[in-house]
Amino acid sequence: MASTPEGKVKRKLSKLLGFYDVNYFMPVQSGYGSPALDYICCHKGRYLQIETKAGHGVMTPRQLQIAKGVERAGGVAFLINEDETTWTILVEWLLSE
Repeated sequence: MASTPEGKVKRKLSKLLGFYDVNYFMPVQSGYGSPALDYICCHKGRYLQIETKAGHGVMTPRQLQIAKGVERAGGVAFLINEDETTWTILVEWLLSE
């Protein structure tokens, strides 16, 4: 990952996901197939996607549409940025069953 501000968030998130034994994939968007958020994950049989942003960034309208599709399908979508609250919400979800 590049040394961009978002890259730093992604590195931190990848470490956290590894700590909690989350199986994840980071797709490279090429314009083919269905779009996805930055991380496609499975944890204890539960499906989630995660979008990362630098600073206190928020999802774009297209990313919000993707997140709503994940939720309609029974999965969960998260936004992770440099706001500690976003991390707390994710960790609490990972610890829940």
